[in-house]
Amino acid sequence: MSEDTETKAALPQLGREERKELHARMAEGGAWKADFVVMLCLSSALASFGLLQNSGAVIIGAMLVAPLMTPLIGAGHALAQGNAVTAHS
Repeated sequence: MSEDTETKAALPQLGREERKELHARMAEGGAWKADFVVMLCLSSALASFGLLQNSGAVIIGAMLVAPLMTPLIGAGHALAQGNAVTAHS
């Protein structure tokens, strides 16, 4: 088997409709909605409290609560596709 064939077999292949659905989910997940902003504020408050108390465990907990993963995945998705419009939004 050639290297190109092995690489294609190892990576999942998405159809057109699956790519469109993935793009829509990424665009929706990275939007600034009320729940995202509330979780971000709570996470910031928790991290601030952890810094004031000099508690590494509380700071790590704040990182776990922070809803930053979806926008980061969305940015990576946009960069992988070369979609500048989605990357800037």
